[in-house]
Amino acid sequence: MKAAGVRTTFDDYIQLWAVGVRPDYVRKMRAAGYVFRDADQLVEMQALGLGPRDLNLIPPKPPRPAKPPRAPTVYPDRDPDGG
Repeated sequence: MKAAGVRTTFDDYIQLWAVGVRPDYVRKMRAAGYVFRDADQLVEMQALGLGPRDLNLIPPKPPRPAKPPRAPTVYPDRDPDGG
């Protein structure tokens, strides 16, 4: 479970394993774009039978647009006759 990115207590690991949450389930959920708060949320999702396909109801956030380049700083000409 640590390899799947689940960092929690030993009791939570036992609860995850007892309900059937395996590391591949966590990896698939993350690949689908789902971010979970804690181990209890994973237990609840597994108990309800939710999978990565069930969470496609909400479209993913679009990527942020790139920032436009900064305009160069133009200083006023101190010599108006150009000399």
